[in-house]
Amino acid sequence: MHLTHSLIGKVIEKELDDIRYKNEHYRPSNTKCISESEKERLNQVFTYKGGKALPEELTNPVSLAPYEIKAQQKERNRINEVKSKRGILKDTAPPGTTLTYSLTHLLTYSLAYLPTHLLTRVLISSTKCK
Repeated sequence: MHLTHSLIGKVIEKELDDIRYKNEHYRPSNTKCISESEKERLNQVFTYKGGKALPEELTNPVSLAPYEIKAQQKERNRINEVKSKRGILKDTAPPGTTLTYSLTHLLTYSLAYLPTHLLTRVLISSTKCK
């Protein structure tokens, strides 16, 4: 089949029009900017919650991430603030108890929010002291 110059020119012109159209109507993909705080949160998730890339033996034990601990503390503070406004907060030890009771109560309350791998280290070191 033999094409004439005018037919070849029309095909080339059509291809050029198509290229021009694509260039003029180019729309970049939708990218989502991630803030520094979100990057830090994801870093904590991957550090403290394990992951899929490494075998379980090569990752840290799964525990609470620092942002989760802060959120729990913030919630506790909020609840304590509401309780204190309502007059039902009991921060003091019962009458007739000693300082030892208050310290034990404080340690028990604090240890409940430690990551499990740290908690076992604290318990092991406390049994060695006795």
